[in-house]
Amino acid sequence: MDYIVTTLDKDNEISPGIQRLHSSYDSYLKKLKDSDRLFVIESDSGPSSSPKQLLPLQDNIYIIDSDVTSIDHNKNYYGFPWKVICQHVQHLSRDFSLDDNFEKKYHVCHLNRRPAALRVLSVGDVMQLKNIVYSLYPYNEDHMSYTNDHMRNNIDIKTIYLNKNRVIINDEVSLKPEDDVVVRGFKIDRIRLSEDITKNARRVIGKKYHNTFFPECIFPPVEYFQSYVDYYQESTLTFGLSFSEKIVKNLIWKKPFIVLSNSGIYKFLEQQGFINYFNIYDGPSLKKRYKSCFNMVSDLCDDIGILSDFDVDLKAQHNFNRTMEIYAKYGDFFRFIWHIDFNGSIEIENTDIMDNFLELINDIDKFSY
Repeated sequence: MDYIVTTLDKDNEISPGIQRLHSSYDSYLKKLKDSDRLFVIESDSGPSSSPKQLLPLQDNIYIIDSDVTSIDHNKNYYGFPWKVICQHVQHLSRDFSLDDNFEKKYHVCHLNRRPAALRVLSVGDVMQLKNIVYSLYPYNEDHMSYTNDHMRNNIDIKTIYLNKNRVIINDEVSLKPEDDVVVRGFKIDRIRLSEDITKNARRVIGKKYHNTFFPECIFPPVEYFQSYVDYYQESTLTFGLSFSEKIVKNLIWKKPFIVLSNSGIYKFLEQQGFINYFNIYDGPSLKKRYKSCFNMVSDLCDDIGILSDFDVDLKAQHNFNRTMEIYAKYGDFFRFIWHIDFNGSIEIENTDIMDNFLELINDIDKFSY
């Protein structure tokens, strides 16, 4: 018997369609016989809640992880970094079409929701540039405002700076790049964008998935479509290697992008058959990565005509084609996972199903720094 479960707990919903992570796999371990297999498919786990941290190492337990750095077939770990690609190709190209024929008003967009410390710093820096649109939403992960009693004084985001791998606020508070400044008690002003055109898109797609209202990370504000280049930061910069919906929407909509992520993200993209648009530093120094991204953004804001020097149209078409190749190859496996995410764990006697899927994802190259 094969038991298959994802790290999203269908029986423990915060609200309809919004699920908590499994806190324990005890029930599966208790009924697991030597002849059985348990497959745990990671779905948006953080490092502390990852199945790698919660499950014993034994021959009949398999972990399929969307973290691209965790592929290790010798330990029953299988990396499947393409879940996010398959998921958003399904959302954006198969389940709904959006007219993106908008007039270009900006050279670059820098759209942020959760106010991670480095994002706050970055918005303060891009404010000095012309031809750029930016946003910042001072909410925590649940998008709930904090009370004024929780807040310290307003901070001037133009005074925040980067010292090695830490973000310094008011010359006294040192934060990790991904730390939420509002959670840490700082009050910042909200920089809002227009959302009216894409709100309807999120409603329509949401009705197909348990009436979930898809947020801006799935269907971005209209300013995203009114700009030539997307400059964004991943949520985490101190562990793992994030490959999120932020990059996939650019691949699907053929939009050149600059991403500030952990070191190795551009190397990973090239290794997996994508072409990078610009020459961005990809090494271990966060300060150098940040400066390299900002300098490229600044150049584009000064003169968007330099895009022609980078053959962005050819690269965009290539990256779109590669994205659709991945979806065509792994789409069935994604839909299998997606069904379990929404409907709960399953038990199957036909072990060929998982054997075939393991063979499919076994050819995904392990990423090495």
